[in-house]
Amino acid sequence: MLLKRPITAFMLILATLIFGTIALTNLSVNLLPEVDSPTMLIRTDWSGASPREVEQQINQPLEARLSSLQGMENITGFARQGQSVISVTFQWGTNMDLAFLNVREGLDRAGFGLPDLAGRPQLVQNTASDEPIAVLGIGSTNNPNPDFETQMELKRWAESVLTRRLEQADGIAQALLVGAVVPEVRIRYDTEALNRYNISISQVRSSINDANVFVPAGELRDGWYRYSLKFQTQISSMQDIREVPLTRLGTGRVLTLDDVAEVEMAEADPSSFSLVDGTQTLSVLVKKEYGSNTVEAYETLLPLLDELRSQTPNVEISVLQENATFISNAINNLLQTLLYGALLAFVILFLFLDDLRTPFTIGVAIPVSIFLTFFVMYLSDIQLNIVSLSGLTLGIGLLVDNAIIVLENINRHREDVKSVLEAASRGTREIALAVSASTFTTISVFLPLVFLGGFEGAFFKDQAWTLSISLLASLLVALMILPVLVVQFQKDGEQKSILGFKGRFNRIRDRYEQSLQWALDRKIWFVLVMVLLLGTSAYLFYYVQKSILPITEPEEVTYRVRLPGNTALSTSQQAASAMTDYITPYSDQDRPLQVLGGHTDQTNLSNLSSEGPNKFRITIPVNGYAQADTVRSRMESYLEGRPGWSAQEESSGGEMIALQSTDQPPVIFRLIGNDRSQSEQLVGVLEEELQERGLSLDLAKQYEQEVDTYHLRFRQDPMMRLGISQSQVMDYLESLTRGNMVTEWDRQDESVAVRLVGMDRNVFAPTDIVMNMEGLSIPLTNLLEVSRSSEPEQLERVNQTRCSATWPIWILAGGG
Repeated sequence: MLLKRPITAFMLILATLIFGTIALTNLSVNLLPEVDSPTMLIRTDWSGASPREVEQQINQPLEARLSSLQGMENITGFARQGQSVISVTFQWGTNMDLAFLNVREGLDRAGFGLPDLAGRPQLVQNTASDEPIAVLGIGSTNNPNPDFETQMELKRWAESVLTRRLEQADGIAQALLVGAVVPEVRIRYDTEALNRYNISISQVRSSINDANVFVPAGELRDGWYRYSLKFQTQISSMQDIREVPLTRLGTGRVLTLDDVAEVEMAEADPSSFSLVDGTQTLSVLVKKEYGSNTVEAYETLLPLLDELRSQTPNVEISVLQENATFISNAINNLLQTLLYGALLAFVILFLFLDDLRTPFTIGVAIPVSIFLTFFVMYLSDIQLNIVSLSGLTLGIGLLVDNAIIVLENINRHREDVKSVLEAASRGTREIALAVSASTFTTISVFLPLVFLGGFEGAFFKDQAWTLSISLLASLLVALMILPVLVVQFQKDGEQKSILGFKGRFNRIRDRYEQSLQWALDRKIWFVLVMVLLLGTSAYLFYYVQKSILPITEPEEVTYRVRLPGNTALSTSQQAASAMTDYITPYSDQDRPLQVLGGHTDQTNLSNLSSEGPNKFRITIPVNGYAQADTVRSRMESYLEGRPGWSAQEESSGGEMIALQSTDQPPVIFRLIGNDRSQSEQLVGVLEEELQERGLSLDLAKQYEQEVDTYHLRFRQDPMMRLGISQSQVMDYLESLTRGNMVTEWDRQDESVAVRLVGMDRNVFAPTDIVMNMEGLSIPLTNLLEVSRSSEPEQLERVNQTRCSATWPIWILAGGG
């Protein structure tokens, strides 16, 4: 039909190129496909609780409630000091919005049975957007080493201006602060002064709470009108806290909080820290919205940062890390490969067809097929990523096949007919069924990946669809557009050779046929050579290095460093600073060396299990393999003289580390049973069994660290004789250690905690504590039995059953 209407065909080509270009500019660009993992995370904080208490009081009841959810596949979790994390995995294909509501309802019902001091369970849906697209560094241009007040100002500005402006931008969902200074009002009470005036800690706490009240008290009616009554005694300044009345003395003077305590604004115990080139810096993790374009989100971010820099010249904003450049380079390289492949195919066709006009028909057919594929990708909501583009790149050779077959058949008929139009019509009709069958046969090989299911099906779905769409596009172009191009570009008459390449190719073909006949005459030798080559290939395949993703030239080396279990966050920060000073001379000096420690991102499933006060992540910039190897050897030498330290190298590449099992050992054994000690004893038996079967390996505990914990038990008799209650002892110990959380002071847009702490907090063991209560100095050991024991830093659970340990296999010989 189109052969008689060439203008219509050319209009279709032009429309395809126009709409394909528009679709290409609007396609979502990401490094990897957006895989909506059917996993939800439930995090519950219980400050100060040991791992065993967290497991018994939080993990067990929550897992029992969540295990009956429809569509749930398995439930795993771990308990560590002060925190419970439960991961619920549903079957692929489950409606995650409905599952989210069901999990939320189950948590609301189970929340009544949780400990009073435990926080509310936080529910987070795991998505590919968990990884930040950029990490920003916030500092002061006037003060490279800012003091507490300057850090406070930077933190307030980042919370009230920066994060709000970022989250209002298109494509940006969240901005998290890491290493922010958190202020708190610290009330350091004098125990002797409290005893002198016969005031308890609970009375002080109650008085402060009464001074910070904002509650309705009803309403008054006046005819047609009504007026609400509200009690408002909110704290508005530090002076209000100092003037909180405690009691009325016999002399008539009102005793205030300032008489028995020191009130000061101080820094709360941090939960994270951030270092850039060894200097403490406020970092901001910028996350994109699910499904949004990473590159476009980052390009939206840049002018916004320039605007903020011009508005606040005293604040330094730097981009420490970003993924958009890596993604753009990867996509551009694939597009460049696509272009080179098309040009190379055109040159090969020109040589083999040995005609001046004929290759141009296929030269037009290739971009038409590609741009038609882009248009269908846009309509089908398929992203532009390395997986989809790899499918399109793979299909470049197949795109040319259909066109070559149709073109060759048309040229064959030109020898029998005089008209190019008749040759194009006859040649296309004759070969149409065979070309269609060949195309659909190829599609049937790749299209089943769409129905694979699980993570693999979701990950490679884009590749299967893109390749299938491109093949269908090439079939349509070969059968509908190519014949029109042949009629328009070629003329009636005899075809002439230009370069004479066809004759050379025929001579090469003759020599190939001769060599084939020589091989058929020596069948035994030929079969032996083939068997030898096949065996060599199998041998090399066994020993070749295997990985989920290709290894690229390193631009940075990242380590997860773990210190002994009881290490405090401040000590981890000092250790990270010392490591930075040691490793900086061996890194790339043109880019910053970054350290993030503590609990940096409580919404990221991949980070929760590997973060803590004794852990930090150090990212060392390098330039090529040689410098990366130097950094690795320096890191090994640095850790040799530090027992209890360990460092595990992470995969680099931004979003690539978010892939499932990217940083996991190749094989993991989980020994599940109610008796963890017995399961751990069976590890040795398992290791011997494996070694007897010829497997040269060792088993190592994945979470081998332990923490020392003090166990306190009340002595009832001496407490009753002294008239001291358990709540008094617990309040005293809490104020002496972490401090009693009394109330919150709403200062402008900031909520500041008011905490009651003891005057002397330099206590290193419970046996050193002497309690000043009821006018008496009582050693804590007179009221409590104190014992010390070691507990696992992290207790794992699998499907409501205790998991003694997770044992990765470290191969000592052979591959893997």
